[in-house]
Amino acid sequence: MSQTTNHNLSRRPEVAAFVGVHPNTISNLVAAGLFPKPIRLSRRLHVWDMSEVSRFMEQQREGV
Repeated sequence: MSQTTNHNLSRRPEVAAFVGVHPNTISNLVAAGLFPKPIRLSRRLHVWDMSEVSRFMEQQREGV
């Protein structure tokens, strides 16, 4: 039996809007190792798993 997982994937502008920052800030946070890394779907297309972004936001609220 095959197990399927439903991932909600979003591009940088949607992730930035969800977090409440400018899209460039997302790139800066990733480069600094402070934000989840994107999933590279092609040379120019990167997406984030929104469950990871939500987990990151929860950790920020908890002060972890």
